Amino acid sequence: MVKFNLEQISNAYFSENPNARNLRKNLQKHTYDEDCESTYKLEKLFFSSKNINKLNKKIVDVIYSSTGNKVIIPLQNPQEIFIICKYIWHNNSRYLNYDIEKQLNILNNLVIEYIIPDLISTIKQKILYLKSLDVTKRKLLARPNDANRGNQLLSSLSSIYHDND
Repeated sequence: MVKFNLEQISNAYFSENPNARNLRKNLQKHTYDEDCESTYKLEKLFFSSKNINKLNKKIVDVIYSSTGNKVIIPLQNPQEIFIICKYIWHNNSRYLNYDIEKQLNILNNLVIEYIIPDLISTIKQKILYLKSLDVTKRKLLARPNDANRGNQLLSSLSSIYHDND
């Protein structure tokens, strides 16, 4: 096969001769085999249900440990985790064809770092809400009940306004 320099590559690539066809085949094969295959492998691993479940369990563990072993949350919706994974993938994926496991761990850590602060904030807000409900309930229970006041009769509003004339 004839080798082309940088100036001749566009003419050789886009022309219709046997050498150009071979060049296109080799270029396409090389591009797919080496560059894309590893990126697809990383993408398949990152978006796999196994990885989503792993992230889900990691979220539960991190919340439990970060709240001082006081709050246990259920597994989160896998579709929501998948959506966050898509966001992280599009903003942080480096598309490198080496160190697939390292890249996967980095992306997983970014997902966890993205989810945890909002989840902890939501948990704290819910705890405060439940405490305020408890205080309100106690106040309501502490109010005297009108039925237990005895036989005290209250005067009507009309008698109050009309008797003072």
